[in-house]
Amino acid sequence: MPLTLSGLGFVPVQLIGTLLSEISVNSFGQASATQSTVRQVGSALDTAVSESVFSMALGLTPPKTLEAAGIMGPGADGIAEATRQSAGSAIAGLRAQGGHSPFGEQTSVVVQALSDGRTDAARYSLLAATAFLALSYISAMRVRHAANEDEAMEQSN
Repeated sequence: MPLTLSGLGFVPVQLIGTLLSEISVNSFGQASATQSTVRQVGSALDTAVSESVFSMALGLTPPKTLEAAGIMGPGADGIAEATRQSAGSAIAGLRAQGGHSPFGEQTSVVVQALSDGRTDAARYSLLAATAFLALSYISAMRVRHAANEDEAMEQSN
């Protein structure tokens, strides 16, 4: 299950409408086009960064959680890599094998450690998405401020 998050994609249409409602008629077209372009580029970048963070964290966290659970060696390395390669879906396969897996009676411990590692990886990815959401808010405020400055300059001329 790939984790697709987009901080900019979460910005509701109502917020965009509210931000653009204070833009002058003369600047509205430019502000709307700029906002739309920035939102689309930001969403694409945010998704790519969030997915990259998730993949990198999934490569780092399960080995640590396995080690903390006392599961080490080539088998642990292999299942941690399989978890990363499958974005975590290998955990379900291991869980389904139960005691018949290569880990025998320790399978439930391995499954729990891998699940904890995947959860930690998802946290890092959510943090990246949250950072993009904050950047989108700051960017929207800057566009609004710039448009208001342009309007003030036009009115003074």
